[in-house]
Amino acid sequence: MRVNGKALVFLSLIFSCYISFVSNISNIIAAENCTVSGCHDKYLKEKNVHAPVRGRNCERCHGGNDHPYPLIKKKEEICGICHKIVTKKHAHPPVKEGDCTACHNPHAGSNEKLLKQAGNQLCFECHDEATFKNSVIHPPVLDGCLSCHDPHDSDYKKLLKDDGKKLCYTCHEPKDNEKNVHPPVQDSCLSCHNPHSTKAKALLIKEGNQLCFECHESGSYIGKKNVHAPVQEDCKNCHTPHSGKFNRLLKNENICIECHGTMIEGSVVHPPVEAKECLSCHAPHTSDETKLKKAPLPKLCFECHDNKMFTKKYIHKPVKSECNLCHYPHSGNKDKLLFEKNEKLCERCHKELVTKSKSVNYYHPPVKDGQCKVCHEPHSSEFQKVLIDMPVHLCNNCHNLGDAKNAKSIHNPVEEGSCAACHAVHGDDAKKFLLKAFPETNYVSYRPTLFELCFECHSQELAKYAKTYTATEFRNGDQNLHFVHVNKDKGRNCKICHNPHMSLQDKLINPVYKGFGKWDIPIKFEKTFTGGGCIAGCHKPYYYDRIKPVKNK
Repeated sequence: MRVNGKALVFLSLIFSCYISFVSNISNIIAAENCTVSGCHDKYLKEKNVHAPVRGRNCERCHGGNDHPYPLIKKKEEICGICHKIVTKKHAHPPVKEGDCTACHNPHAGSNEKLLKQAGNQLCFECHDEATFKNSVIHPPVLDGCLSCHDPHDSDYKKLLKDDGKKLCYTCHEPKDNEKNVHPPVQDSCLSCHNPHSTKAKALLIKEGNQLCFECHESGSYIGKKNVHAPVQEDCKNCHTPHSGKFNRLLKNENICIECHGTMIEGSVVHPPVEAKECLSCHAPHTSDETKLKKAPLPKLCFECHDNKMFTKKYIHKPVKSECNLCHYPHSGNKDKLLFEKNEKLCERCHKELVTKSKSVNYYHPPVKDGQCKVCHEPHSSEFQKVLIDMPVHLCNNCHNLGDAKNAKSIHNPVEEGSCAACHAVHGDDAKKFLLKAFPETNYVSYRPTLFELCFECHSQELAKYAKTYTATEFRNGDQNLHFVHVNKDKGRNCKICHNPHMSLQDKLINPVYKGFGKWDIPIKFEKTFTGGGCIAGCHKPYYYDRIKPVKNK
């Protein structure tokens, strides 16, 4: 029988459908047999069953006619038939390698997503569990790793669900929204924090200041003689760790005031204090100097104050040591920030001198008035005792001792600037503050004890003998003219002839002696190489010569 072409095609189609039907029935019967009875019936008894297994569609993954039925594709490709595996930048290694069964059961299991173990325990199969179980644990870790991580792939490192800080800010308030931001905060929270668990508070990588020293050199903050208490305790006492309104991440623009007060307690305020520039003088962390000073005193003060006034030949002892022996460093109620006014300040060190000078019968007016600066410089001077000028000039300002510039002779103590050789310059019980006895009257019955002051330097021999060749140069041959004038019942006071300070004539001879009421005795003295001559209002002219005695008429 002949069969036309159309009939042949129709018969072929019917045969193909039959074969397919028979094959499907065969597979369904095989699947029923795999999951209903035999070795694989346990799968349908599990809490969670893979969809192809639940639908008894084993052929979705397995094929062939002989048991064990092979996978229809390679192991690393089989899941991709239904599941979209890796599409992002970073992939979990098992996913990247196509080893889905490293985490998932392919048929059925008691855990969601067919995971081999529940929650974090599955992650701990590969990741060290110990690093997640320190004393301080990040709450998301307790909730599950998937709080922060994608289990398969991500556009972010570590399979994070979002980029670094953005992920942290899904739970935590943003920390980089202030004017000044800590560089680690700009980079990554993980610069300082462990995302899982640590032994330190706030999940910090290290305890307290040790974390700060990871970036900030510890030598700048520890190891010196004096350490600021907040630095020893915690950097966060003064600084915010993330961001802030003020420079250096300080908690307050004037953070020092938090502990130390304003320091503005007096009416006179040190300019750096008034400007709240504590760091002008103090180091905020550590220093080898007391009070965390940036430099020793007085060097620190010379940062602003001209040191020329402190570097002269004679320097006041407090200036050599510390300026704050006299001055308050922050504020006070006295001019120049002094502790006390005038002599009250000097009395702190010179109490005995000041007290004694006020209790004597005769006192030096500047001392009585508390005006030590009339004579003394408070810091340094080119003259001993930090005097403001040479004593011969200084004393002459008030006492009119003579014309020092034109004087022919000046008493050695005066010329050497040692007024204190004869006078108690602050005050004494004796007139003129004389240190030793000296006659007050013009005439006196001679006794050496009456002239103790002069005999401190001059020999008593000069008025002891009537005849001498050695005791004095004031002689006519061997006749001692000092003896003639002084050593008798009506002996002359030295001051009648000599000025104790200076004179326009040689040998300190007074040109005029003002001591006899209204009469000023003129004295004209001429010195020669071996003697001299004297024309005085009290006697006729007399001359003397040590080599060839003069016979005066």
